[in-house]
Amino acid sequence: VVRLQNENNGNDSSTVTSDSIVIEDEIQLVFSYYANSMDVSDGFFLDYSTDGGSILRTLKCWHAIDDFDNGTGYIHIRVYFYPKKDHASQYDMAEGIRLRFRCKADSLHDDMLIDKVQLLGLASGNLLKDAI
Repeated sequence: VVRLQNENNGNDSSTVTSDSIVIEDEIQLVFSYYANSMDVSDGFFLDYSTDGGSILRTLKCWHAIDDFDNGTGYIHIRVYFYPKKDHASQYDMAEGIRLRFRCKADSLHDDMLIDKVQLLGLASGNLLKDAI
C-alpha cells in the first residue's frame, strides 16, 4: 500500500516504473484506492511518461465528492491509455513507462491509499505482459 498525503506545498507523489513492458497498442492500469478525509478541493492524479520521466503528462484526475467518497474502497479501477499512438514521436521503448500517482490536498490528515497496482501491455486486445 502506498500512502499519499499533503506534503511539498500540497503535492505528494509516488512513481511506478516498468522498463520491461513492451507496448504494442495500449496499456491498461488496474489499481485499488481508498480516500480518507479528502475535502471538496482535494483530489489525486495519474501522470505518465514514455521518455524516462523528462515529460510527465496527466492522464486522469479524480476529485473528492465528484469522483469518490471518503471511507469507501474502490477496487479494480481500470485506466486505458495509448502512449505509442498518442505520443509516437516522443515514445522511447528503451525508457519503458513511468506512472506517477500524485495527491493534491490541503491538510496532513488528507490521505489517499493506493494498492494492488498492475500495469498490463496489450497488443490488439491480447495481454502481453503483467509488468508489476
